[in-house]
Amino acid sequence: MLGTTPERIRSVPAGDFLAAQLAVAEPPRSTWLWRPSVDGVALTSAPVTAIAAGAAAGVPLLLQTCARETALYQLPGPDAADRAAGVLTGYFGTERAAAMLASYAAAYPQLDETAPRGVAVMSDERYVVRTERLADAHAAHAPVWRSRYDGPYTGIADDPELARYAGLLGGAHGGDGTGIWRGGDGPAAALHDAWGAFATTGDPGWPRYAADVRPAMIFGAYGAQVGGDPFAHARQAWDGLTWQPGTWWPVEGVS
Repeated sequence: MLGTTPERIRSVPAGDFLAAQLAVAEPPRSTWLWRPSVDGVALTSAPVTAIAAGAAAGVPLLLQTCARETALYQLPGPDAADRAAGVLTGYFGTERAAAMLASYAAAYPQLDETAPRGVAVMSDERYVVRTERLADAHAAHAPVWRSRYDGPYTGIADDPELARYAGLLGGAHGGDGTGIWRGGDGPAAALHDAWGAFATTGDPGWPRYAADVRPAMIFGAYGAQVGGDPFAHARQAWDGLTWQPGTWWPVEGVS
């Protein structure tokens, strides 16, 4: 797209890079297309591999994911979740994809077969499964706490445009951010207190995560309570699988 070579790449103006990126794919189809690569120099191994080997030993870690992370991506790309079956088939083949989709149907019977269930698949593939593997890798070397945010999009009242979609964004990606930093009422206050406690004392206030016992604090619309193993389905559905994440949409000229 740039018409240059790897040897001359540093001479390309930043503006040309940005224009080339948009020429390949515009948002949201470009989401997750550009990512770091293990090159043996700047990045010598996959981060979770380094963590499992003790690269961050002794560093306490608080890991939170949202219940419906990728509901946010339904706004710029309403077909995002509909791509779930095709993405799984591309990763693992028809038979394994069908089995995984059946497990999601059984785990989430209240959801239909299109967007909402696809949001669950997409959220696990993009965020939850990777976070669980990071938690397992790090728990052997340092204290780990796990949590999930199920509540409303905090701080949404400050953004009238986003507020129009409040009903769609419960537990969506970034929905916990304003509460963590600024506090507020209800779940926002609970988030702020937990993160403040972790930052000042090194303990957010609930049992630690471990590979054999996986408690997690659930921050819901009406309060916070500890769940025994709320990410069990995601971990089991993707157990033993490896894949190279890419964009969820086909992009011309990009494999």
